[in-house]
Amino acid sequence: MRHPRQSTSTLQTLRHWGLKVCGIAGFVGRETPATLRIGVVEDMVRTGAMQRRGPDSRGTVIADERVILGNTRLRVNDMHNSEADMPMQSADGMLTLTFNGEIYNHLDLRRLCPDYHFRTKSDTESLLAIYQRHGLDMLSMLEGMFAFCLHDRWARRTLLAVDPTGQKPLYYTLGTGDELYFASDIEIILRVSHLNFSWDREGLAQAAGIMFVFGPILISAKSRSLRLDVTWSSSRVNARVIGAITRSS
Repeated sequence: MRHPRQSTSTLQTLRHWGLKVCGIAGFVGRETPATLRIGVVEDMVRTGAMQRRGPDSRGTVIADERVILGNTRLRVNDMHNSEADMPMQSADGMLTLTFNGEIYNHLDLRRLCPDYHFRTKSDTESLLAIYQRHGLDMLSMLEGMFAFCLHDRWARRTLLAVDPTGQKPLYYTLGTGDELYFASDIEIILRVSHLNFSWDREGLAQAAGIMFVFGPILISAKSRSLRLDVTWSSSRVNARVIGAITRSS
């Protein structure tokens, strides 16, 4: 694996290692139309926690009738190209991606997609291209630190993924009617007004005793951090975390 910083300019390195990073958030529903939750996700994206993570651009997209993706971006790759802002969609609008992190081998991935017409130099678009060509198999090809959500409208699949070491955080919770909310920061989820949370005693005990909480448990019940070895399901939404959560409907 190449060193993750070898192709990054001095300015990009300073921005990358600063306190600001990209932020992702979104909603996936089974019964609730996206039009009834677009305001909720827009509010999530406008929170201070999201703005601190990505100061350069902000966006929210209805990816499908029951999927909304949001993003705040810190511009590092392809800094001056607004087409690299997120959420990013494929040319045909069938794929929508919100992404936080860095794909170290994204130039190698581009060479595996000779027929894809790239509009940007960003690793975000490299993710779109490699998924379009290889589907879920692309997860094993990624080298980097990342958390992302990719919605495939044609396959009716919403994919949530984190890197194997969990360097980029991703939190999720299930609301009523099997509504799934996710975000880069737990504060963003806790601010969703119609979701009810209570303290998780096991999480509180870990935080008080060792100043650390083992994932996926958090100090708030019903919220969880995404990791690699968890499987969960409900009556309407099935999800498995093996490097990613995949939901099909």
